[in-house]
Amino acid sequence: MIEATQAGSPADRAWSRADLHLHTVYSDGMCSPEMLINLVAAEDRLRVIAITDHDTMAGSFVARDYLERFPELAEQLEIVPGVEISSRDGHILGLWMERDVPRGLSAADTVAAIHEQGAVAVAAHPFTFALRLLGLKGVGTTIRTVPFDAVEVRNSNPTEIGGNSFTRLFNRRFGQRLPEVGGSDGHFLSVVGRTGTLFPGNTAADLRHAIVTGRTRPYGTAWTWHLAGYLRDRRRLARVLRERGITLHFL
Repeated sequence: MIEATQAGSPADRAWSRADLHLHTVYSDGMCSPEMLINLVAAEDRLRVIAITDHDTMAGSFVARDYLERFPELAEQLEIVPGVEISSRDGHILGLWMERDVPRGLSAADTVAAIHEQGAVAVAAHPFTFALRLLGLKGVGTTIRTVPFDAVEVRNSNPTEIGGNSFTRLFNRRFGQRLPEVGGSDGHFLSVVGRTGTLFPGNTAADLRHAIVTGRTRPYGTAWTWHLAGYLRDRRRLARVLRERGITLHFL
């Protein structure tokens, strides 16, 4: 696992919110990085976000460049450059990344490649059940042995109610008791921040320190209360992706 960076936050420091799992039009999301940044800045609920498009860091780089153009937004929000990597064993979030990692490696090799960059490796929705046939895949029991830095135990997709609970149980009773985080896995603006990660402090450096020292707290619940809206938006997204020539492999 990676070593903690210095954050210097005292025990009684105020806590902030982060969403560590977000998608944009650079993979299969419905919003641009610019739209995402403006929404988060306007709502003023999240201090840090990670853009984690599938197997590409392009969305993260666009978001970073956008913040550099508008420094007033950067005063409210920090972007963690990230990617959701399709390893052979399941999906893995790489956070604080510098470059893409090839897809199709084993979970162990993917995590090693992330750590080579000095980045943070998170097991995304490791025990997802409902949508495996559509391509949504988690790394499952590899969280017992592979040196992940954290595990996602709160994912806002309505299919993940059971998966969230089982992941938390498995990690605490049978796994490595990895630090626990949350992310919306948001493909729509309406879902951003629905689930996420609480951390002491208010900077991306504070967040990273909290992850690697096990001081994060996942928050939020899956958005079952508007499942009909989710299904409606999923149909709309499928149409948009067909128009772009992109295969809808999961939501």
